[in-house]
Amino acid sequence: SRPRGQARPAPASTRAPLPGLKALSETTFVASLQKVTSGALPLNDLISAAQNLTQAGQPDHARQLYQVWIAMNGAHPLLFIAHFNCSTLMQQLGDAASAEIALRSALAANPD
Repeated sequence: SRPRGQARPAPASTRAPLPGLKALSETTFVASLQKVTSGALPLNDLISAAQNLTQAGQPDHARQLYQVWIAMNGAHPLLFIAHFNCSTLMQQLGDAASAEIALRSALAANPD
């Protein structure tokens, strides 16, 4: 239990990234983007890279990475997962209209 009057720590998603994480996230973003455009980034690696970027305070880079992956992998059987995750990031970034479009795309790709 905390002493009275002591503030709760901020949720991990709102905390400032640790020093050096921004540079690391830029490297992650560029390396992942290169893999996406060469067709060498599996979905599980995409999700991992996007999580790392988001945790490093770069959710917009994570969103961009999902969008490029979606554009390059339109026939992927698990495309709906990328659409759904992208919609979540868009919502977090305050873009409700784009989040709704991405969510509708996820449902269209997998209505079950």
